[in-house]
Amino acid sequence: MLRSRGYEVLATNWLLVRSIDGPAARELAAGIRLGAYDPARAHEVHELVEDAFSTFRSRRKSFEEWGQLTVERPSFLPAVSTLAYAGDELVGAVLALDLPDSREGYVEQLAVRADQRNKGIARAMLDQTCAEFARLGRDSCILWTHSGTGALAMYEHLGMHVRRSTTVWRHA
Repeated sequence: MLRSRGYEVLATNWLLVRSIDGPAARELAAGIRLGAYDPARAHEVHELVEDAFSTFRSRRKSFEEWGQLTVERPSFLPAVSTLAYAGDELVGAVLALDLPDSREGYVEQLAVRADQRNKGIARAMLDQTCAEFARLGRDSCILWTHSGTGALAMYEHLGMHVRRSTTVWRHA
């Protein structure tokens, strides 16, 4: 009906969920290691995330804007968030938030540096973050993604499934 009235899909958003069945240790590529969020590396995390998201965002967020939306939020969980390194270089990040009064852990951002993708880093970071959520008594991890990222298939490959979706339409 909307198409017949001149509307087209602008984006589809998906809320994805993954049950936490316990720690799922995975072998990492040689030279890759994981660690908890390190506030001393906040500027590097910001750059990594903005670089990874630049292919589908119309503008980069400043460090201050990004910080207010992520690591400076009262709900940010640094001990649950996971960073990935190749040697001493930051190559991936998962930023986690607390959802008060919820049995779910929320992944605010997941990013892997472009030259380090397809090495299992995203899966390992998500596994680590979900294991940390499990230690806090959470039953599942959730996150949102949208059609502009092209990441739905990757998240499904990482064991997540769509709980619900929303579609944003615009008049053509």
